[in-house]
Amino acid sequence: MNSNSEHHSNSYDSEGLEDFGPLVNIPETSLITLARGIRERVLHASTTRGEHVSRIVGWYSLVHIIQLDDIKLVIRIPSSGWGSAMTETAAHAIESDVATMRFVSQSTSIPVPKIYDFDVTDGNVIKAPYICMSFASGTPISQVWHNKKSTSTTSREDFRLNILRNVAEMTAECYHFPFDKIGSISGEGGGSIGPCYQWYRDDDGVLRVISLGPFDSTDDFIEARIKASRDDPTVEASNEEARFTLFSLPTFGSNTVFVLRPPDYDAANIFVDDQGNITGWIGWEHPHTASQAVMFPRFLSWIMADCAAMDDWPETTEDPPEVLHGYRKYYTEEFLKSLFPRGAGCSQGYHISQDV
Repeated sequence: MNSNSEHHSNSYDSEGLEDFGPLVNIPETSLITLARGIRERVLHASTTRGEHVSRIVGWYSLVHIIQLDDIKLVIRIPSSGWGSAMTETAAHAIESDVATMRFVSQSTSIPVPKIYDFDVTDGNVIKAPYICMSFASGTPISQVWHNKKSTSTTSREDFRLNILRNVAEMTAECYHFPFDKIGSISGEGGGSIGPCYQWYRDDDGVLRVISLGPFDSTDDFIEARIKASRDDPTVEASNEEARFTLFSLPTFGSNTVFVLRPPDYDAANIFVDDQGNITGWIGWEHPHTASQAVMFPRFLSWIMADCAAMDDWPETTEDPPEVLHGYRKYYTEEFLKSLFPRGAGCSQGYHISQDV
């Protein structure tokens, strides 16, 4: 399993560890003990041999991979799990992440991690909040999109098109569950919407979780995001520019139907098999609902390089603009095919709105 919030993707150097404080010093033996206990209590299986496989440092989480005999468990520890960042809001954000992943798992075919256990307190063997989940099978798209070689059964082009079709179909499934507010899923079953959660660095330099909303309109949501970021002049200017552009789109203020938006379409967070079938989708940290008219279908970073939306891959791996245009066209057509007739026109303006 890989992700900037769960597994491998974006990693900090040693300086970035300061946001995690004492969390970086949790003993491996304590993590193994925690995983053993969860396996015995939840999966009803004893463990003969336990091993700490790796630790991945993400932007907002430490992710530990624990091998217990023939299975792997993932333990995600948020950077808000210590000091003054460990607030009631941070606890609610964890509960919302868990509720969302369980809702998506039960209601769609999106292969999100299975939640085995979680704790929003530090009253456990690792003395920190955590989510324990299943380990995703397959390979991240970021490792195979450009490197995949044609085989006797699947050409590279068919492999790519299958990935795009799978992502489009799974994204479209979220349309089957409309909500009346912008916010995060709260409680079991996905029946209620609470506030949105986001990371915020305060005046003291502490990275913490704040809550906003819930909101009745996209206009209110954008206004709140702008207000929350006003301590940073750079972010404020960027958001003001985005707000001016987005408010020019007539569907924003009037749209009152919202759908759950998968929070991270990074190529490192979606896993596939050798045929391009999606086997895992991770990165479900602080997801929330969004306007169905503007936020979907969400274009994918790895087919938007010529739109300056993908600067984390080497330039030498970029496909020609006309090829990327063809992939975006195919992806949108597959998305609309899954939604027809409700999906017409939903993708207009998304390349602008994704930065808000």
